[in-house]
Amino acid sequence: MKKRLFIMDIDGTLALGKQLIDGAAELIEEIHRQHGICCYFTNNSSRGVAEYVDKFQNWGIRVSEEEFVTAGTFAISVLKKQYGDQKIFVFGTRAFLWECRRMGLNVTEREETGIAAVLTTYNRELTYETLTTVCRVLQKYKVPWYATNEDLCCPYEDGIMLPDCGAISYMISLAVNRKPQFLGKPHPEMAEYVLAKYDCTREEALLVGDRCYTDIACGQQAGIATCLVLTGEEKNARNKADICLNSVKDLAKILKRQRLNNSEEFTTHNWIQQSATENKEGIQEIYEGLQQEQIFAEESRWYRGDLHIHTTMSDGHDTPREMKIRAEKEDLDFYAVTDHNVWQKKWPLTSCMVLPGMEMTQEIGHANRIKVGNHEISV
Repeated sequence: MKKRLFIMDIDGTLALGKQLIDGAAELIEEIHRQHGICCYFTNNSSRGVAEYVDKFQNWGIRVSEEEFVTAGTFAISVLKKQYGDQKIFVFGTRAFLWECRRMGLNVTEREETGIAAVLTTYNRELTYETLTTVCRVLQKYKVPWYATNEDLCCPYEDGIMLPDCGAISYMISLAVNRKPQFLGKPHPEMAEYVLAKYDCTREEALLVGDRCYTDIACGQQAGIATCLVLTGEEKNARNKADICLNSVKDLAKILKRQRLNNSEEFTTHNWIQQSATENKEGIQEIYEGLQQEQIFAEESRWYRGDLHIHTTMSDGHDTPREMKIRAEKEDLDFYAVTDHNVWQKKWPLTSCMVLPGMEMTQEIGHANRIKVGNHEISV
């Protein structure tokens, strides 16, 4: 089924600190071109939604407040439903406290009577004084304790990680000998909240994120297809999600090809299928190939690729990793993997479409044969 709702994490997925990740703007543009819905879905509760809107607009991306669901706004909705007008002690930034009041939550930052619950968040403005206050409230009043999210760190620029709500809450937990109830990702209720908000089914949605233990786990527990990108915390977790890509730039390429191919299907296994064929000796072989309709659109257009990339199995031109880097660096639509007189069967996962091939060498010269679906092409 074609995906209609794209639930996308922000920190480590679309941006790192103040920097937009390469390909993020192109992905958002492609989703809108296909009349899809973008939902910016973050556990970061240090900012108010208005701050996120300003941040995206500074990047040249037009967004509205309705497109954002944060662990903070989700926690506010949960506490409003559960506690109504009762007083909630909130340990958070000034921007988040403003968000609470804007959404009608009765909040306090002071140690006082009548507190019904405590909420801790990713508080980038904490001081030892504010830490002391929240610890006193938790120990003195024994009220329920909630935390917006259990992320231990927040990705920043240049590969730097900063302590997030999970780390802050864990520090408080050691002091008060209690543990909070976390409300944000990976708990499926937050993803289900988004589905209900946009009136979408699980099958129509794709959740995109950079963390297995929050983003991907949230999608999996909610029954939503997941896409892991390796621009944030995770660096080597290829089989943890339905799709694993280097960055959102690769996802933008996939969606663009889907549009150009007029396809209603969103394949979640890196565009690869297995097919059986017979070589010239009549021996059955299994190779990985691509369905022809996934490569060439019904309408004619030019495709940019390379039909002659050797592997080290032949003459040492390229290792699989070098092939992948070269093809993605040159922004190829496809490339063929050829070996001398044998069908090449293996290649790395890549955003480019890969065609298995064979270079037939003879005394008078050589020719390449390429497999496209169940067809063979000589070039």
